[in-house]
Amino acid sequence: YGIKLLLSLFGSVIADQETRKYILLSFRAILQHRSLANDLYVRQNLHSWIVLTLQ
Repeated sequence: YGIKLLLSLFGSVIADQETRKYILLSFRAILQHRSLANDLYVRQNLHSWIVLTLQ
């Protein structure tokens, strides 16, 4: 549930620039682990989240 929380918090109005920075740093650390990275792509649809966030 923590990853979903980070994904939803990133786009929230309560997240300031520093919060977003730490969320991205957390994702960078998570993506260093193959099984966690796979979970992000398969279960959490990270690639879709990236596209929606950039729009």
